[in-house]
Amino acid sequence: VVGDFFFFFSSRRRHTRFTSDWSSDVCSSDLNTVAFDKDTGEIIWTSGNVDGNTGAGYATPVAFSWDNRDYLAVLAMKDLEILELKTGRQVASYNWPTPYGNNIPTPCIAGNRIFITADYGAGCAAIDFDGQRLEEVFYNKDIMCKMTNPLLLEGHIYAGTSSGVIKCMELATGEICWQQRLLGNTSLLRAGERFLCLGENGELVEAVMTPEGFQELARTKTLDGK
Repeated sequence: VVGDFFFFFSSRRRHTRFTSDWSSDVCSSDLNTVAFDKDTGEIIWTSGNVDGNTGAGYATPVAFSWDNRDYLAVLAMKDLEILELKTGRQVASYNWPTPYGNNIPTPCIAGNRIFITADYGAGCAAIDFDGQRLEEVFYNKDIMCKMTNPLLLEGHIYAGTSSGVIKCMELATGEICWQQRLLGNTSLLRAGERFLCLGENGELVEAVMTPEGFQELARTKTLDGK
């Protein structure tokens, strides 16, 4: 939710459990993002290529401002798209195809720099937006996240990668500051000055992470099973 808007990623196909009239309007292969009025549910705009090439991804759309204009960064099935927040008009796009269309982690944005990542060999990239175009700053495979979202803090990316290693990357250069093997696929949550790291085995680690290194403070088993 941003201001008066509620943003929704359109399904790649209509789900049978949807029974409302608007489901046929927004659950379509040729759309990827739909904006609703948050109070009335009225559809404000829809976005997506008419040939269906972009399709919906899984990442949450991220609102940001640049040069006194408001935009929405959308990591769709095959590309990163920059949309005008109020109209849904596509301003720019950056090609980002991944196997099976699995663009899942939410983009991180600092100013006009956008960081994206995906798994299945896709890697990560930083892209600058100048108000009209997207230009790649760096691309590498040092960070690959499958389902966990990377976190941005003071110019650095902290990510639980699909290889089971937590990494810290400098956003300006794409250089890895450090890496720490921890809990398999690990979700990161910022809590005050510390990080909470929940591993796929149910272990929860409290840690301090800075560009200088990783320090584990506490660990406990919170969940059992798979």
